[in-house]
Amino acid sequence: MKKIYILLVVTGISCIQVSRPERSKSCHSDLECPLGSFCDFATHQCIEGKGLLDDIKEAEGIKEITEAIPACTEGEPCDDHNPCTYNDTCTKGICQGTSYSCKSERSCVLGECLGNGSCHWSIKAGWCLIDGRCYKAGVQSPENQCMACVPEVSQNMFVPDDTQKCDDHDPETTGDHCEAGRCVGKKEEQ
Repeated sequence: MKKIYILLVVTGISCIQVSRPERSKSCHSDLECPLGSFCDFATHQCIEGKGLLDDIKEAEGIKEITEAIPACTEGEPCDDHNPCTYNDTCTKGICQGTSYSCKSERSCVLGECLGNGSCHWSIKAGWCLIDGRCYKAGVQSPENQCMACVPEVSQNMFVPDDTQKCDDHDPETTGDHCEAGRCVGKKEEQ
């Protein structure tokens, strides 16, 4: 019985199925050598000994597969296990779909591919998305010094933040501080 070894190579977020030939004399990578050997890059020959796939196989507990894995059926729907593709179809024995991206133009927004051409959007921890703009936690509202991005309270609107420094622009007050979203000072007694 012919032995086939399969390795799932992670490339970004997708996996590629790679099988190793049973015998190979010349090589340019360990993938071209049979298990139990590696590619000598100086001579481009497979040399008996532990190779890259052997190390990965041991580390990941990958098991030996003794039967061929059936390829997908030409023209039929399949799953390429890449969440950033949709309409996955078997073409020339390879399952592949139409790729798409959920990368946001906004630095504080994370996009997650759902595998059907759509995305799930979320705001990064420690950030707010207010009126289409990203604000880091603690940043004051441009309109009100006592309102700020406080992601633990709301990630999509400025909220009162009594920890902010403020100036009520009244020269007759001192000790200006934020209180319930307003900047207040104390009038000097005469």
